[in-house]
Amino acid sequence: MKRYLFLAFLLLSTVSTLAQQKYWLEAPLDKRGWIESPGCRGILMSSIDWDALPLPALSERAYQRRERQRIPIRQTDYSHRDPSFEAKLKDIGLEIHGYSRWFNSYSISLPSEDFNLEELKALYTDREVELIPVRTLGRLEAPQTSPVLDETPIPSAAAAPTSHLYNYGQAWAQTEMVHGEALHDLGYDGSGMLIGVIDGAFFNADNIGPLYQVFQQGRVLATYDFVNGDTNVFRPVGSHGTRVWSIMAADLEPQFVGSAPRASYVLLRSEDDESESKVEEDNWIFAMEFADSMGVDVINSSLGYNVFDTDPSYFPSDMEGRTAIVTRGAVMAHRVGMVVMNSAGNSGASSWRIITAPADADSILSIGAVDSLGQVAAFSSRGPTADGRIKPDVSAQGVLTAHLGTSGTVTRGNGTSFSSPLLAGFVTCFWQANPNATNYEIMDWVRQSASHYARPNNDIGYGIPNFQFAMELSGTLSPNPSIFYPNPSAGALYVKMKSDEKATYQIIDINGRVIADGTLGFARNDRILFPLGAANGLYQVRVIQGDEVTVEKVLLQRP
Repeated sequence: MKRYLFLAFLLLSTVSTLAQQKYWLEAPLDKRGWIESPGCRGILMSSIDWDALPLPALSERAYQRRERQRIPIRQTDYSHRDPSFEAKLKDIGLEIHGYSRWFNSYSISLPSEDFNLEELKALYTDREVELIPVRTLGRLEAPQTSPVLDETPIPSAAAAPTSHLYNYGQAWAQTEMVHGEALHDLGYDGSGMLIGVIDGAFFNADNIGPLYQVFQQGRVLATYDFVNGDTNVFRPVGSHGTRVWSIMAADLEPQFVGSAPRASYVLLRSEDDESESKVEEDNWIFAMEFADSMGVDVINSSLGYNVFDTDPSYFPSDMEGRTAIVTRGAVMAHRVGMVVMNSAGNSGASSWRIITAPADADSILSIGAVDSLGQVAAFSSRGPTADGRIKPDVSAQGVLTAHLGTSGTVTRGNGTSFSSPLLAGFVTCFWQANPNATNYEIMDWVRQSASHYARPNNDIGYGIPNFQFAMELSGTLSPNPSIFYPNPSAGALYVKMKSDEKATYQIIDINGRVIADGTLGFARNDRILFPLGAANGLYQVRVIQGDEVTVEKVLLQRP
């Protein structure tokens, strides 16, 4: 049987033309081969000459991440990059953008439309080169909404509570919405964890005080610019990466505290801030593999791809988790044990409307945006995916989200670009609290903790996570000693509190509306009744007793 070289898994429009010149080209496999072992460090067999085998492109930290999750070393962990083969490609006029070990392929551009394919075929002796059109990609005009930034310093009017480990300042509302303070109060601040930030330029991030201290403390382990091929990610061509990173890393008490203020970071620029092209998808793959090799635990990618300046763009029907190369890369990142957090996109109010790649991947957390009241942002990209899956997965504040501008002052902006890093930091702290969990378990607990888990929708997915509840689900935190029972409830809910002091209560529906409120006078009046007109579903019951606020999710399930 012939072995065919699939020259394009993205951009061919017809078999008979080379009008589109950007392709992925499968590389010849290293004849020394590889071994997929049930353990991470390989099978100890005396018949194998280990010195003759290529080494996996992994750091010790990357090995450890695999070992914790019982992930074997696979072929995709080895680089089969061949300098002599690359030289031959260049000799026939091909431009090489990079190499992917996950796909064992080169990202290339042909020199012209009339390129002689026979020259390429001659480089392969064990297979034939054949142009296989995966899909005809057309162009759909779909303007995207970029994050809206406000450079005006925020007045310090909204004081954050001082009863927590950190004084969050302007970050309090977005932190309290997901109960991220519950993680920090227990000492889970990202210490010992590694976050990869794949974004645009990080202009001035190495000079802003609250971020510069992360460099000083040795917690920026690596930087790389895949657009220019060097380590300078700080070029003055854009500040999107800086703003995104600040939401996680900044510690500027009492003005602002990020969601993972003690984590370590790898800063990777894959996005050309001045254009939108298919090469940026390739850069994203290369950045992901770099992060994998470094041993990154959690990825934040506040990027999305659907429409390109000149290259063929995607159709909404392509957002089914299998077409876009970045989506395939996101699935690979999950396969090697990372948690991938990706912004859902800002196309909710445009003709495109739905999530963009790689947010359509089934193995990642795609993050939507809500306002300070928990209502979906108009711009937040919706679901479902083209194959009918719920997206986004979860949501967080992406309207007027506090972050640092390039001058180091606290500003606000809109976009799923900001809700994603907010959650990525807290997910990192949550994984720190559950070090033996797999990436799948972490993502599942986050979804289960969310406000709409019982009734997900395609506006905010499973809803707004509650990290205190997630800690209880994972067994890391004992459940609140206050008791609401029975749950599910048929209409009457009994409440047991730690004291007999009078309390007030509210019943809040999934849209954030208070549908009932009243007073509890323990121990005689300890029952909450749902209104007769309340529909079956998930509600939030809030009880305020003195200075203590207790919140419980209760499922109303009338016969």
